[in-house]
Amino acid sequence: MTATDVDFVPVVSPADAAVVARLAAEIWYEHYVPIIGREQVDYMVPRFQSEAAVLAQVGTGLQYFLILKDGQQVLFGPRDAVFQKLLASQGSAAPKAPQP
Repeated sequence: MTATDVDFVPVVSPADAAVVARLAAEIWYEHYVPIIGREQVDYMVPRFQSEAAVLAQVGTGLQYFLILKDGQQVLFGPRDAVFQKLLASQGSAAPKAPQP
């Protein structure tokens, strides 16, 4: 078995936020429509995972990361308790937050 490279890229620019928005739409529509319905996903994605929403959240200090596996953008996440648990379950750790 070979190790895979996983990189954490901080979301800091509109281009980064656009990638998060694209991934969010793909993930939410594929996985959550069967659970909560299309109408709810149509409501939530633009309000919480659009490029503008992600940039606004980053502007308040929330840290988002794009997660790359073998150079491919595969996941995103805010630096919060749920994100930390996900990483711990995979034997990974998010990069330390930059110090002011």
